[in-house]
Amino acid sequence: MSIQQTTHHILTGVTVGGGALEWLTVNSSAITVLVVMITGAASVGIGIWNGRSNSERNRINKRDITDGILKSLEKDGKSDEYISDLIRSMRK
Repeated sequence: MSIQQTTHHILTGVTVGGGALEWLTVNSSAITVLVVMITGAASVGIGIWNGRSNSERNRINKRDITDGILKSLEKDGKSDEYISDLIRSMRK
């Protein structure tokens, strides 16, 4: 028996302990469906995580920009009343 025949017999399950190729052939449709489902679930999970991360980043950026504006106004000598009015108008 040649090496090619022996390898083919092992992979197709003719010998004891073999059958990897045969098992893969028989179950390829189920494996494909399973992989597609796992990939889809991972994609949805990553999308949700990305959305939450973007919302948090935007909230922090807005806070930092607002703080920067208020500090600049205080540094320029604007009155507390002017700054309070500005803060109230931004919250509306």
